[in-house]
Amino acid sequence: MLRKLLILFLLLWVGFCFIANAWPHPLATVTATATATVVEDLTITSEEPLNFGFITPSPQGGTVTVSPDNQRSETGGVRTSSSFTRAEFTVRGMAGHSYTIHTPPSLTFSVKENDDESSQLLHELIVSHFITYSTTSGETAAAGKLAQNGQDRIYLGATLMVPAGAAPGVYSGWVPVTVSY
Repeated sequence: MLRKLLILFLLLWVGFCFIANAWPHPLATVTATATATVVEDLTITSEEPLNFGFITPSPQGGTVTVSPDNQRSETGGVRTSSSFTRAEFTVRGMAGHSYTIHTPPSLTFSVKENDDESSQLLHELIVSHFITYSTTSGETAAAGKLAQNGQDRIYLGATLMVPAGAAPGVYSGWVPVTVSY
């Protein structure tokens, strides 16, 4: 008899434990806010190309730099003449918003045997150290800010490496400039 009571007690105790664990426990709930902001498309238009002007190489090579504030300087005995220009772009988008300017670390300008598309590349020059200036933010940085009219003007300068004995020719290449919010 004692044995039956003990088994009954154990069965009741196990059942109680099972029911107690199956009983709903208090839950903690929180809600999170989710948002999305739709903005105007950000665009960039090229207004003026980057032009280093006429360059005479030196026996030891050097550089020509055109700055965003439209100054030109030379190193290594390289000589320059003729007009030059910094690149100029117009950025349009959502008024008052900041944006980032993306330029390549370096790129290659090349000269071909002739203007024919099938002609071979003869020589190349490296362009690097791209730097930009935003007229709205007033800073030389890889960022800008759109004015209240939704526009900004940015200027771009760079450094052209001119090796000793660089071959004469019109060297050219594309400078990709991208903007993003």
